[in-house]
Amino acid sequence: MIEKDMCHSATAQSLTVEPASAADIPFIMSIERSPGYQALVGSYDATEHRRRMEVPTCTYLLCRNAGELVGFAVIRRDDDGMGAAQLHRIAVAPPGNGYGSAFLRKICRWGFSEHGLDRSWLDVLPLLAVRPIDIRLVRRC
Repeated sequence: MIEKDMCHSATAQSLTVEPASAADIPFIMSIERSPGYQALVGSYDATEHRRRMEVPTCTYLLCRNAGELVGFAVIRRDDDGMGAAQLHRIAVAPPGNGYGSAFLRKICRWGFSEHGLDRSWLDVLPLLAVRPIDIRLVRRC
């Protein structure tokens, strides 16, 4: 257990989060289209990603591990001035390396500490009930 915790701590330290741009859409689409991800994450075509990136209340984030892209997330802020946002999507590849939970913690820090969010939520699809690892990721964070 200690070795696993140390691994996840090292993973968290090596991850960085940065805003995505239209140039990152091919990477985002490649993760969306990874085997098994379609049902969990969904997918858009490049035009729809570009359109969403231009919406002021929508933020695409990238996750890097030691400089290599490993994931993305989409945050949709409410425009009601109440400081709320939805984690609309989060996906990392390859799974099982601790990137997802570390990325989620960094997204929370990004939102609450650096961008003034007061609350956040995410929808857990019924399909996730058969994927306990995804539920554990959310509970850990």
